Amino acid sequence: MSGGNQKSSVYGMKILLNKMKFKLFCLLSVILILVSSCDYLFPPFSGERITVEEAYKYISKNEKSEDLMIIDVRNAARYNEGYIPGAVNYDYDSTGFPTWIEKLDRSKVYIVYSEDERKSFNTLELMLELNFGNAHAIKGGLQQWKKMGYPLRK
Repeated sequence: MSGGNQKSSVYGMKILLNKMKFKLFCLLSVILILVSSCDYLFPPFSGERITVEEAYKYISKNEKSEDLMIIDVRNAARYNEGYIPGAVNYDYDSTGFPTWIEKLDRSKVYIVYSEDERKSFNTLELMLELNFGNAHAIKGGLQQWKKMGYPLRK
């Protein structure tokens, strides 16, 4: 084999190797993008008691979903002063409260909050006892939500 053929053969192998590296890079990039947006592999919540950051991120991503229900368990007067957008008000201190909770659709995702967190954690415990599989309460409640500067509606 002459020197020229050897050089062109080595050059051809380098080009082929670079093309293969580029294709591998593209494939890995696509896989990374698909996997990082997959809620199955990376669930949206760390547990039943979630941070305001987790709640805000999930609510923002799913605000139009009929599978999400945000429940404010404060009284109506406090609710009317400002609530998380999309939240419904079920007054924890109302005599009908346990019945309202019991009638909810267990297939939905629930995010519960109160002013601090006590009533929302109690509500979460009730929901878990009633076999709600996807119920969550915000740690720090509305106080922490406000502290982070997240939006409220009146």
